[in-house]
Amino acid sequence: MTSLQQLNIESFKEGNRLEAKLAKDGVPASLWEAYTSFANTDGGLILLGVKENKNHTFAIEGIDNPEQMEKAFWDGVNNKRVVNINLLSNSDVEIKEVDGKTIIAIHVPRAERIYRSVYKGQDMFTGTYRRNGEGDYLCSREEVAAIFRDAGQVTQDNKLIVEVNLDALCKETITHYRRRFMLVHQGHVWNNLSEVYSQNVFDDRHWRTCRQWNSRCVFGVAQNFWCISRIFAAYISRPNYYNTNPC
Repeated sequence: MTSLQQLNIESFKEGNRLEAKLAKDGVPASLWEAYTSFANTDGGLILLGVKENKNHTFAIEGIDNPEQMEKAFWDGVNNKRVVNINLLSNSDVEIKEVDGKTIIAIHVPRAERIYRSVYKGQDMFTGTYRRNGEGDYLCSREEVAAIFRDAGQVTQDNKLIVEVNLDALCKETITHYRRRFMLVHQGHVWNNLSEVYSQNVFDDRHWRTCRQWNSRCVFGVAQNFWCISRIFAAYISRPNYYNTNPC
């Protein structure tokens, strides 16, 4: 049996990324506002079968037919008339037994910019929500237009540098990063890795990230950095500079 504390709700409460709903009569319509607002902001956790009291404590009420409600949720999140995109994988939706009662926990990730805006219904201008404090707020047309305008752009810090390999990374910098990582993420499985840490984290599956501009700036060796700084500065004023002036 899982306790409410084991769902790590405190971390979600601190960032106002937690939404509790009774869901006594099925999937509540307001769930989709929470889904879109979490997706458009910083992600969050939605608990069905849980009541939030006025003093911000939680009471487990439970769900009578969790499997049926879970299916209804999946039907909804995959229905383009309900929301425009499903960001979830199977592991993001879990049926949990808490204090002898059954609830559903839905982990909503933050949508990548190319998938925003996430909105309910079929009109982005009337269905795009964002999280602000403890509430879900409808975005203005100007805010939606700004989100949509940015969605199709590949930012410079995510641009791939196809000609580099692992030798472009500075081992000393990675060592410093690993020490800080251990301090912030105590008990993380990566902390037990040996000196091949970088090979585990920066292997071929993750190499796309390491070939991006942002990782080169953070982990790159000194003799390679001049190229990054020169092109990045030029990119700010001339976005097509790199395409015509490779290192």
